[in-house]
Amino acid sequence: MVIPAIYGSRSNFFGGYAEVVHPEHGWGFIDREGNFTAGERPIIDIVDCGFVLYPINYNELNGFTDEDGNIIVPIEFNEVRYFSEGLAWVRQGRWWGIIEIVE
Repeated sequence: MVIPAIYGSRSNFFGGYAEVVHPEHGWGFIDREGNFTAGERPIIDIVDCGFVLYPINYNELNGFTDEDGNIIVPIEFNEVRYFSEGLAWVRQGRWWGIIEIVE
């Protein structure tokens, strides 16, 4: 067993990392070797457009930045899902919608 069965599952692996809930340290990320990092990224989200986006949470709102920390998707959503084929589900209040990254 590479990764011990102690985590609450939060996501599949994306870019080599998965979001999990550690029984003592709360949410964070594990890599494919089972190394745990609390809180902040390293999780990455590969977008079909050829660049990388990082989920970011600030004051309980979510958005996405690029590798340099530039905000690509505004930090205005209560919840975001990972991109697939250039699209991602987002929630504002009780309403869900889909956003698209366009060049």
